[in-house]
Amino acid sequence: MRFAGGRVWAGVALVALLLVLAGTLRFQDDLVAGQMTYGNFDIPGRVAFVNRLAPGIPDHASAKVYTFDEIHWHPLIALILVLFPLMLFWGLYKNWEFWRAGLSRVLVQWTTFVVARLGVLRAGQVYPLRRSCLGTFPFLNCQACEMASGACPIGYLQNLLVWGVFPSYLLGLLLIFGLTLGKSICGWLCPFGFFSDLMDRLSFHRWRIPRSLGWVRYWVLVVVLLAPLLYVQAGIRDRNFFCSTICASGKIYGLAPYYGTTGAGSFLPIAGWLGDPLGKGFPVVLQVGLTLLVLVAMLLFAGRIFCRVLCPLGGFWGLFHAVSLVRIRHQDDQCSRCGGCERVCPMGVRREFAGFLDHSSCMVCGRCVTVCQGGARAFTWGFTSPESLEDKGSMIDTATLDYGSLFNRLRRDFYMVSLAIAAKSPLDMARYAFQQTVFYKRLYGSLPQEFTALPLARKRDLGTGDPYDVLSDELRGSVTLYGETTGSTGFPTPVFYTPLEFQAGRLFSKLTPYVGALDQVLAANRAVVNGLTFGFTIAGPTFGDFLGAHGGVVANVGSRSTIATPPRTARAITRLRPSVITGTPIDLLCWMRIIKEDHPQEYPRVLEELKVVLSTAELCAASRSAAIRREFGLIHIDIYACVEGFFSIPCPCGELHILPLYHTEVFDPDLKLIGTYGEGRFAFTNLLKKSAPFVRYLLDDFVTIFPSQCSHGFKRSIQPHGRWELTVQLGGKRLGVRHFEEAIFAHGLFGDYRVILEDTGMKVVIEEYGTHDPVPRIRETLAEKFHQKVEVETVPFGTLTKYREVRVTKPILKVEDKRSVSTQTIPEFL
Repeated sequence: MRFAGGRVWAGVALVALLLVLAGTLRFQDDLVAGQMTYGNFDIPGRVAFVNRLAPGIPDHASAKVYTFDEIHWHPLIALILVLFPLMLFWGLYKNWEFWRAGLSRVLVQWTTFVVARLGVLRAGQVYPLRRSCLGTFPFLNCQACEMASGACPIGYLQNLLVWGVFPSYLLGLLLIFGLTLGKSICGWLCPFGFFSDLMDRLSFHRWRIPRSLGWVRYWVLVVVLLAPLLYVQAGIRDRNFFCSTICASGKIYGLAPYYGTTGAGSFLPIAGWLGDPLGKGFPVVLQVGLTLLVLVAMLLFAGRIFCRVLCPLGGFWGLFHAVSLVRIRHQDDQCSRCGGCERVCPMGVRREFAGFLDHSSCMVCGRCVTVCQGGARAFTWGFTSPESLEDKGSMIDTATLDYGSLFNRLRRDFYMVSLAIAAKSPLDMARYAFQQTVFYKRLYGSLPQEFTALPLARKRDLGTGDPYDVLSDELRGSVTLYGETTGSTGFPTPVFYTPLEFQAGRLFSKLTPYVGALDQVLAANRAVVNGLTFGFTIAGPTFGDFLGAHGGVVANVGSRSTIATPPRTARAITRLRPSVITGTPIDLLCWMRIIKEDHPQEYPRVLEELKVVLSTAELCAASRSAAIRREFGLIHIDIYACVEGFFSIPCPCGELHILPLYHTEVFDPDLKLIGTYGEGRFAFTNLLKKSAPFVRYLLDDFVTIFPSQCSHGFKRSIQPHGRWELTVQLGGKRLGVRHFEEAIFAHGLFGDYRVILEDTGMKVVIEEYGTHDPVPRIRETLAEKFHQKVEVETVPFGTLTKYREVRVTKPILKVEDKRSVSTQTIPEFL
């Protein structure tokens, strides 16, 4: 990861020092002892912290009396002679990090564990060592533990907020720790992290922890900040949310020792609390149950499961990944992609080491450094670190491809939940459409009772009827926009929009992880050329609207009508030098070729400014998108859109994720339902849009819908293969345009192309554009893939698509089947 810079570091450090100074002047540093009461030593007569965690049990902790008149040997023997050596032995036993890799991390962890329990000198009545003698620790250290020698920052923070104190002193200390040590605190200092690593060596690792759960710790952090305010409103001031419930460190290091020593009177005999588990025994039952749950989860999943999923302090330290003086450097040009770092990482960091979740999860333990054979990973300290080759050559910070900020991720989660809550059920949407529109009244005949029994809404029925028949009575006076599909099959589908529905594109654009890249690009250069404002379709204006909402200055120039000819669009791009362009893939190639020919002196500058290309309206295979990225050195984002505009969420993982407001269905060639997943003909129901409802609308693309494997937590993904009527049967399989395009563009960047299937073999015509493999190599791989005799012909760019002329048709017929066994149906209109 890259260091944010000395100025940023100095600015944050100055704020931290000012906060510490302000807190000191208000004597906030003296408040540490007050929230760690235990017996007659700290604040006599005050309820002990342990009873704030488990209210309702006898207050043994507050009743404890320290005399220091004679030594109590049992705590000294238990810890100094038994527990401390046992933990050291356990940590060193067959520890490959220590014995083979030479990492001393386990010794540092053990030392911190011992220092955090120096209160054993007080418990043994050897010396009156105050429980807050070491101030506030930068790691979880439960104040319920009699042996504690410092405060837990999370417990301290929540107590201050409950009593209405702004924690300036504590925040200043946390900022200083974050700037200097950052997330390495979790890997090298945290005593509970030490225990977690020991448990990880015993773990069965039966199931992998989903990487997306790493975001949960930030939601816990938000709750930690808000819960005290809610507790105060409810009149609760004797305990706090995190410590009382899900803090695993408090269960292991706080309550477990308490119930085994001072609080044994509440724990033993067991029948005392098990006999009335929902009454007097409930506090003990709850805490024991949560403790067992933590231990079982560690054994079944991984020792660091709490750290990865629920620890708010670890999430907070992760925010300092770009400013901490201690971090791990990843040099992508030296990475062999062996995956060794992934296998040993206890925090689930990927080998790419890219994106917020990877950077904020890395606890600088150094395991990846010890196993990396190519030297791609290394420790780095101080204010500077060499940038990776990937960082030097990329025009976009790779971290922005993972939402770019915590705010973007949390906003996405909020929107996704809101959409799921607001969406109707498929049957309710069908009933609404029946009650509100002429079209669905006519189509259904009676109020729908079973969703899967309803007829499909087909393009022919929608395109040949009165457009106002699909307009709902409820919103007839609210709609302000009308659009229709390009009508490439002869039946353009009508659609109406209210202003709110149209502007939903702004919301949907914030769901994709690419939003971080857009934010970064538009912050540096606001110019946008929107080349998708063609015809009646709503997708183009939607692109312009959401890019404007993101801060772009949008030039809507169009591409398929008399709005602007290709040379005129190319001229606009040359003059404006935009950071973002929208257009179909072939449009982009046309514009860039015209600029290179007509404005050669400006071409390098256009490339320098251009960072992102958004495309839709025409299928674009992953290999074609990759070829565009390589040729122009930019981010190419292809969006699978439908008649309503957005339908899917593009993602850097390579999948197109289906928005949660769509109910999807897949049908076989005879339109018999396969299910919500599978490969076949595609229909969808919009569960939210009311102005012009789409219920079981047969888009009739050939698609595959499958469960998503994305680490961002999306549930469903879709892969379009092209129009159903243009599919072909080859080798016993049904193939769409995408299958051919994927195979062709795997060899390089070409312009337009045509594939003709004949009884004697397959002919492929491709336009020259960028670098590509030799023709014999292309012919060989295509023949091997499709089991056909293949003829490949390369022609100059512009032979198939006149790149200086306005395109008045949509060239969807890329693959034409002229065989005698052809099942392809070419529409009357293209």
